[in-house]
Amino acid sequence: MNELKENIKKHIDLLCERYPALKIVESDIAMAYQVLECSYKNGGKLLVAGNGGSAADAEHIVGELMKGFRLPRKPKAAFAEKLLQENAELGTILAENLQGALPAIALDGHPALSTAYMNDCEPLLCFAQQVNGYGKAGDVFLGISTSGNSKNILYAAITAHAKGMKVIGLTGGIGSGKTTVSDLFGELGIDVVDADVVSRQLTAVNGGAMPEIIKQFGPEAASPDSSMNRRFIRELVFSDPEAKTVLENILHPLIRKECQRQLDASQSPYTILSVPLLIESPFWRSSINRLLVVEAPEALRIERVIQRSKLTPEGVKKIISTQATTAQRLDAADDVIENIGTREMLKASVLKLHLMYLSLSKQD
Repeated sequence: MNELKENIKKHIDLLCERYPALKIVESDIAMAYQVLECSYKNGGKLLVAGNGGSAADAEHIVGELMKGFRLPRKPKAAFAEKLLQENAELGTILAENLQGALPAIALDGHPALSTAYMNDCEPLLCFAQQVNGYGKAGDVFLGISTSGNSKNILYAAITAHAKGMKVIGLTGGIGSGKTTVSDLFGELGIDVVDADVVSRQLTAVNGGAMPEIIKQFGPEAASPDSSMNRRFIRELVFSDPEAKTVLENILHPLIRKECQRQLDASQSPYTILSVPLLIESPFWRSSINRLLVVEAPEALRIERVIQRSKLTPEGVKKIISTQATTAQRLDAADDVIENIGTREMLKASVLKLHLMYLSLSKQD
C-alpha cells in the first residue's frame, strides 16, 4: 500500500511539474484519486459528463479507463478460464484480446436517448436523467465545466448526491476539535448539520427561541441587541438545575426540528450530524448510523477553549463536568479521531474516514 501511495505521489508530482498552475490543487487531485479508487474497490463506476470540448474530454477519460493504453491489462485468470469453458475457439480469441476495464460511462455518448429526452422533457436535465438511471450509492460522478456554472452539469451533480446517504453522528467534549473536523468533512463535499450552529441561530437577534427565553428568565436574558445574554444564562444554568431544565425544554425541541429538516434536505452520500451532547441524548442516538468521537487530552481542550473565549480554566472545567466522560464517549464510539497533532494530520484522519463512509453508504 505504501508503494502504491508513493507511485501515486510520483505521478501527481510529475503532473504538477508539467503544469505548475495545478500545484495549488495538488491535495485535491490526490483526494479525487482516492475517492475514485475507493469506489472501484467497492464495485462502483465512474459517470462523466461535459459540454463541447469537455464532452471530448469525458470520452477520452472513459476510453483510458475502459481499455489499456500504456499498460494493457489482461483479463483475470479465472475469467479467462471461464471464456475457454464457454467456447474453446472463440474463448481463446477473447482471452487473448480482451483487456481489464474500470467501469466508466461518458454521458454525452448516447444520442438516441439524449435527443429523445431533450425532445420530450427538459433538455438541461439530460445528464441528470442518465445519472438517475445509471448511478447508485458509491459511484462517482465527474462533471467537467470550464466555467463551473454549466446548468446541465450542476443538475447532474445534485442528482448524483441524492442517490444515497447515511448519517454519521459526530461528537466530542468542549475543545476537542469537533467543529474543525466537521469543517474538514464539509470541504470534502459532505453536508454537515451542526446542532451548535442551529442553537446559536435560535438565540441570535430575532432568533426563534428568544421570546420564550425572555418570558421564562426575564429581560436580563437578552443582550442589548436582543440576542441571548450568554454569560447571564451560562451562570444561571450552572447554578440552578431547574433553570437548566427549563432552557433545555425551550431549545431542544426547536433544535431537533431544524436539524431533522436539514437532514431530510441533505443530498451528499452521507451526512455529518454534529451534536455536543449526543452521548447524553437517546433522541440523537436513534437518528444516526454511526458515531464518530473526536477526543483530546483535557489539558489541551481547556487550553483551546481559553484561547478562543473569555472563559477561565475553572469555567471550562465546570462545563466539562456537565458532559459525558471520555470513557463514556469512547465506549459508545464506532470511530475515534484523536486530535492532538497538526491540521494536516487531522485532515488525513478525516479523509481516511470519509473514504470508509463512502464505502459504507454504498452498502445500504
